[in-house]
Amino acid sequence: MGSFRLERVGNLIKELVSETLPRLKDPRIGFVSVTDVKVSPDLRYAKVFVSFFGDEQAKSDSLKALNNAKGYIKKEIAPELKLRRIPDLSFEPDDSIEYGVKMSALISQARMSDEKLHELNDSEHKSDE
Repeated sequence: MGSFRLERVGNLIKELVSETLPRLKDPRIGFVSVTDVKVSPDLRYAKVFVSFFGDEQAKSDSLKALNNAKGYIKKEIAPELKLRRIPDLSFEPDDSIEYGVKMSALISQARMSDEKLHELNDSEHKSDE
């Protein structure tokens, strides 16, 4: 099966799951964002990667709640998918956004210390003159 079709199905699942999440009534589900969906070549399985906002406990609770609600979510997205077999969903945490924020902070710190080092060197050179 072509990778283009798998990508299209994955993008559609991502969109449909994103639309379904706000309708879930489970209080354990906090702010959740669907970041990616990887579909198996036979279209039987779909890994839904989600990013969470909150502490580790909130993330854990949200992930458990999502995996408990996967049957309901699958039923909700089935009419729009129009596939013979709807993939089984599994929710996986995606820490790439969190990683990106940490890397951005580290880059900012490095730039600030580099600027301070340049300022220090400039002031030393001026005092030498």
